[in-house]
Amino acid sequence: MKSRNALTVTFAALIVLALAFSADAKPFGPAGNREHGGALAALQTFLSLKLTPAQQEQMRSIIAKYQDQGKDLRPKMQEARRSIWGVLNATPFNEENARNAFRNASAVREEMFILRGKMMAELKSELTPDQVSELKERRAQRWGR
Repeated sequence: MKSRNALTVTFAALIVLALAFSADAKPFGPAGNREHGGALAALQTFLSLKLTPAQQEQMRSIIAKYQDQGKDLRPKMQEARRSIWGVLNATPFNEENARNAFRNASAVREEMFILRGKMMAELKSELTPDQVSELKERRAQRWGR
């Protein structure tokens, strides 16, 4: 019962983290909402591996570390998006301001992308070789390769 609760907590934390990262890492504009399904499907594949209690605990620790780092970036991304939309809606359009706003947002997105990559690499390092193989197989199936 205790391990089942720990597994549930782990899954919930991973889902929250994945949604937070995917929400902040979406492309600029309304089209970005399409990414949520992809991130969730990838996370479900990852979570479907049979993790030991020790793996679950280690992954919780890794996720908590990156959640703290990601909290600092979310407000920056929101501000960068507001800046981009402000520049795009400004009259007259100022190309230099648009380029600066886009560069700023790109820098924040880059940091979020790197942070997510580091987290995923650390999480994968906790998997056994069999779990890594299974993860690769499932991803290949998902992408139809």
